[in-house]
Amino acid sequence: MVTGTELYIVGCGVLGLRIGSLWPGPVYGETRTTARHDELRAAGIIPRLSHERHDCDNVLFCAPPSAFEDYAGAVAEAKTRVLISSGGVFAEDDGGVCTELSSTSSSPRAVKILKAEEQAPIVLRLAGLYDLHRGPHEYWFRKGIAGPPDSLVNLLAYDDAARAAVAVLLEAQPGDLLLAADMAPRTRRQIVEAARIHPDFRGRTVEFSEEDPSRGPKGKGRTYDCSFTKSKLNWEPKFPSIEAFFRAHHS
Repeated sequence: MVTGTELYIVGCGVLGLRIGSLWPGPVYGETRTTARHDELRAAGIIPRLSHERHDCDNVLFCAPPSAFEDYAGAVAEAKTRVLISSGGVFAEDDGGVCTELSSTSSSPRAVKILKAEEQAPIVLRLAGLYDLHRGPHEYWFRKGIAGPPDSLVNLLAYDDAARAAVAVLLEAQPGDLLLAADMAPRTRRQIVEAARIHPDFRGRTVEFSEEDPSRGPKGKGRTYDCSFTKSKLNWEPKFPSIEAFFRAHHS
């Protein structure tokens, strides 16, 4: 259970801001620069830089691995209680099912994340996050598609991820390894088609490519089954699929 009323978020970006907005108590949001501090204040979050960090019972680590050379060290130094991690650590890439305890990859990126997970008593792995103008669909429309168009991608709306993170802070116990997704994986092609429901993306095209391995995953992907997490946290995503999200935001 939660051990204090304050929440300190390391890496208070897009997701961190949404989590902080939902927290029932004082929230401190740490960022690398002051660029977003006015936005944090407007959301009721007290901005901090790393040198202004103070001790807090509830430290949520949201910063990405790419922000640190020693990611595990940063998680440990922050005295992290809950680490926001990634389902990208799973080894499965042939269309199979992954649960919270499925085997993990030995890729350098996965190893970096897994070492950081060892430094946090509670870990929440997330599917690929998206919002109206943020996520794989936006990237693909701008840059072109990565990997085979029919491989699976697991998804979760930012607001649903924020609600899951708050539930973890309130309900999870040390040792918990949790996984949040909408459990409605879609192919890259289906994601693009779903985005076109919205007028901002209607008529836009992408180029699918399977010939350049450097552009992204080449496997069939995987399907997340987070039934255990949903039951433990009494959490359900508001948007059960990316199609439902874009229909709800259609205008």
